Amino acid sequence: MHELSSKCDIVRAPTDKNSLRILLEASRSLGAVKITFNVGESSAQFHRDPFFGLTNLVIDGQKTTLASPSQLGTYYDLRTTKVWTVSHGEHTVEIEKVRPQWFGGLRPNTYTIKVDGAEVATSRGF
Repeated sequence: MHELSSKCDIVRAPTDKNSLRILLEASRSLGAVKITFNVGESSAQFHRDPFFGLTNLVIDGQKTTLASPSQLGTYYDLRTTKVWTVSHGEHTVEIEKVRPQWFGGLRPNTYTIKVDGAEVATSRGF
């Protein structure tokens, strides 16, 4: 893993691929939610980047983007609960994100993952 030598490196060269990669790696280490679980016999990983809002679900190497920085709802939504549903073979994966009502962007969210209606993982983070 790369370490940030100074903030000036990123400010001076934001279009440099290496600087951008370092910035993304730093954001992943600063509160990103990463949950690993199983969907039947398949391994799965849920990942949400708190700075850019990018939210992905990877099941057996197949990546599904649940929220993207280019979507307005990634940053602005009055609802406190968001549910993503993904089908994989005969299984249904449901990911529920609940944010606090007051100062929701400054406090950790609760993530609950259900596979075929059974809760398999819960985590808190940004």
